[in-house]
Amino acid sequence: MNKPAISIVIVNYNSPGLIARCLASIDAFLGGLNKEVIVVDNHSHDEALDDLQRKYDYLRIIRLAENRGFGQANNIGVEKASSDCVLLLNSDTELIDSSFKDALQIFRQGPAKTLWGLKLLWPDRSFQNSYSREVRLLDILCTYSPLARFTRFSRRVREHKYDGRQLQELQEVEIIYGTAMLLYRDDFVALKGFSSRYFMYFEDIDLCDRFREQLGGHIYYYPFSALVHHVQGSARTKRGAFNAMFLKSKYAYGRGKFGASGMFLMLVLDIPLLTAQYLYYRFIARGGN
Repeated sequence: MNKPAISIVIVNYNSPGLIARCLASIDAFLGGLNKEVIVVDNHSHDEALDDLQRKYDYLRIIRLAENRGFGQANNIGVEKASSDCVLLLNSDTELIDSSFKDALQIFRQGPAKTLWGLKLLWPDRSFQNSYSREVRLLDILCTYSPLARFTRFSRRVREHKYDGRQLQELQEVEIIYGTAMLLYRDDFVALKGFSSRYFMYFEDIDLCDRFREQLGGHIYYYPFSALVHHVQGSARTKRGAFNAMFLKSKYAYGRGKFGASGMFLMLVLDIPLLTAQYLYYRFIARGGN
């Protein structure tokens, strides 16, 4: 059997409807493309995967004995990939046309040490941001905290997201979010994949930092191939669990990048803001129930 042109790695956790819809879109729009799809299941209770395995002959399922988190599950999938090109794809995405075939062909004509992010759309097909500038201390204090609710129209927050512009051409950026990442397997392996410091969230930002700094690589946003993204559809956790997981990853990232002083500033801002947010939802938004 010829080596596939692309290995698509998808992490699944208790989302049978999402993964079925994602795979159906791959089958519908990537017909004729020599591909393998690797679904890494994070110890979910999803018997529907057996039916999907029988339905698609290019599908491989790796079942983990425990939930290893988003980044580590992706690492396992890439390790098992047969192609030299890998697309890391969220289970809550759907292809809407066959344009990825053209994207892959163009990507392969370029150099190694290149990472692409594809265009993301909301379910109503409106534009969804999937790229940003490098995260600096002021960004993590403003954009990645409850403070963003109050400063979202400030110049700094807009600048971090490239002024909210919808990029229309292939353009180099500094950060691509991990919803749909196209890169060479060897580059991913050279970085040892996503860091084990993150169970979920910020692993993509950290990878982009290391991709630029350690490999001297270049990151691009490719707007000519789009996917619908059902945000957080594959992260089915309670609100408190989501917040705790996000904060843990944010502090892990901040500790590594900004040191103790950056951590202190994050705590000084987060504690009162998160307390106020909790009180608002507990006693005002829900009427105290």
